Amino acid sequence: MSRKVVVLALFFVALTFACGEDEVGNGDPQQCEFGEKRNPITGACVPVDRNLNNSNNENNANNANNANNANNANNLNNANNTNNTNGSNNSNNGADMGMDMPDEPDMPMLECGPSSLIGTACEPSGGLLIAADVTVEGVDCDGNPFTLTTRTDQDGRFEFTDLPSGQHTITIESGSFNSNRPVFTQKDQQTDLTQDKVCLDANSVEIAVIGGQFDHVEAIVGNLNLSYEMKGNDQDLIDDARAFLKNPTEMATYDIIFINCGTHWPQFGAPLPFLPNDQPAIAQNLRDFVNNGGSVYASDWSAPFIEAAFPDVIDFLGDDTVTSEHRKGYAPQTIIADVETMDLQAVLNNSLTATIDFPQDPNNNVFNNNWALAEGVGMGATVQVKGDAQLCAPPQGFNGCPSAMGTQVDAPLLVTWKSPGGGTLIFTSFHNERQVTLNQDMDRILRYLIFQL
Repeated sequence: MSRKVVVLALFFVALTFACGEDEVGNGDPQQCEFGEKRNPITGACVPVDRNLNNSNNENNANNANNANNANNANNLNNANNTNNTNGSNNSNNGADMGMDMPDEPDMPMLECGPSSLIGTACEPSGGLLIAADVTVEGVDCDGNPFTLTTRTDQDGRFEFTDLPSGQHTITIESGSFNSNRPVFTQKDQQTDLTQDKVCLDANSVEIAVIGGQFDHVEAIVGNLNLSYEMKGNDQDLIDDARAFLKNPTEMATYDIIFINCGTHWPQFGAPLPFLPNDQPAIAQNLRDFVNNGGSVYASDWSAPFIEAAFPDVIDFLGDDTVTSEHRKGYAPQTIIADVETMDLQAVLNNSLTATIDFPQDPNNNVFNNNWALAEGVGMGATVQVKGDAQLCAPPQGFNGCPSAMGTQVDAPLLVTWKSPGGGTLIFTSFHNERQVTLNQDMDRILRYLIFQL
């Protein structure tokens, strides 16, 4: 065997041992091919740029080619000798191709040990996602599965300070929304995902919207880069809305149903003796939908949907069986309301209060008079926002609220309820309209609520 062959064989033996020592976080050996090195974020083997740190490589290659093109054996031998010499001298300058170089070592062995992870969660539109659950799952240094969970703060940030290194899965969850991705951490190092944000998947939920005359939540939903399907309204497409809410099979294909403020509920009754009353069937379908894990958001004049389907969740003003009795909120008025939950306080920059507007401007098609008022909640329901509300003075009725008279103290303005089956119910006395009168507090609250469904 020639001397060159022996040297080459020893070189590849050394290479095999050098690369074979790389490990992933769970201790299983895994090596990269010659000419590759491991990406510290994903853990994947990626090609090494041969020009990295060595601008002379191309010139050396050209010199070698010139030497190889020499016309006599002496020149050829000299070229080979030059190549061997350059190979030694340039070992400090070239990218490490997996070989053990004295001044350019391989990537460190991926020992298992403590690591850390920071990041930022976001909505599908890229906005900060506050009060979302962040979970990391993987295998620890002893080979045991682990799960760690934290919550995003008011800046959408999250942090894990004592995380086993290795290849894991990170999951962001908020209401029905979620997303997940792999993440790779190394011992005694921090992986930073604050710039490469982890955003909710807009396609992870199916949304249906029942249109209403006085509210348009679909404008906010669309602004968040979420897709939705309109299922009729309370005007020209009332029969489409009726057909949808009477079809539990179709309803079950959606995760969230929004019911805008409007006059749907009375129209689903029996306006004439020979017409069927669909209210009981619709109430049962909504009850089953939420109990099976679906979420419903109703606002203002859609209160009867909640009262009929979940009579023990919210106690509306007056006789709950008489729709007109709970429509007693005066407008225009602004309520400096108390924010009762820590998550919502974080959404509002740790504020304990929120400014809730009930505008009234018929000339611009903005109606809030006679808005639906609640006076209490049942077991398990959470009042997230409450405030002292001015009541309408008689006479009342559609647009009939000429002045204010009396006050409902601590009226629940935002109520949430979690079904034992996992579904969520949300009611707001205020509208979801994206209009010039929608102040910053209300915009933040509404964005937050959508991702709680």
